[in-house]
Amino acid sequence: MFVFAVQSLISEFRVTELQQLLTFAQRSKNGRKRELLARSLSLVADGCPSSIAFKVHQLASKVHQLARLAFSASVFVFEFDL
Repeated sequence: MFVFAVQSLISEFRVTELQQLLTFAQRSKNGRKRELLARSLSLVADGCPSSIAFKVHQLASKVHQLARLAFSASVFVFEFDL
């Protein structure tokens, strides 16, 4: 179950986060998104090292935090357009 949750987070990453994860794991960060995704998912396929899981959660938190800030900024601008 834990591995599935980490894989779900990885599947939502953009190219930037995939590259950061692969750099952290000392793997090649070159290639198309589907190649980066496959390489990233293979990091957790046979169990999930705690260091990789921590990095995935760290990157996911960063992405969600940026999304919340972007949403807040768009709502703020919208309120002043009325």
